[in-house]
Amino acid sequence: VYDISTPTNPTLVGVQDSSGDVSGFSGLGFNTLAISGNSLFVGQQTDVYPCSQIAGFAHGCELKVFDISSSTSPVFIKGINTSGVVNPSTYGDVSALQVSGDYLYLAKYDTDYGFCEQSASLIEGCGLMVFDISSTSNPIFAAGRYPSGAAAGYSTGDAVYGIAITNGNVYVAQGGGSTGDTACSQ
Repeated sequence: VYDISTPTNPTLVGVQDSSGDVSGFSGLGFNTLAISGNSLFVGQQTDVYPCSQIAGFAHGCELKVFDISSSTSPVFIKGINTSGVVNPSTYGDVSALQVSGDYLYLAKYDTDYGFCEQSASLIEGCGLMVFDISSTSNPIFAAGRYPSGAAAGYSTGDAVYGIAITNGNVYVAQGGGSTGDTACSQ
């Protein structure tokens, strides 16, 4: 966390690492951030550890939620793996996050070939995921799509690299897998 009250002199005032605590120890990188009210959503790289709900042990959660009521001291609230459940068997790096109203849109590198169904237990293949954040401390999986736009089936390893939202549309930058490098909007 940097204080930018003097824009030409950013000053470090707080630290948070990928384990969910302030030790500063982590081998993983945060890839993307989004804010809604006093909640900070953080997307990160994949880790082999389980997605623990205990600060200091949340390395395996690719999506993390922090309370930023105290702007200089973010507090870990919850972690979710990109399969949509707390302790899954599959992973996928989060590449982009966007908030629109009560929904968090998450893009991920679809590193696992897998199913993208509309059940929270079968979404590891979804490159675009939507979470209901009406309760920002408890994101709930609402929908998922393959980069191609399909709602169900088996992933071919496509990846979503970025998303942008405007005028009721989510624009998706995708590439790789069976579809090659393309861009589409949904």
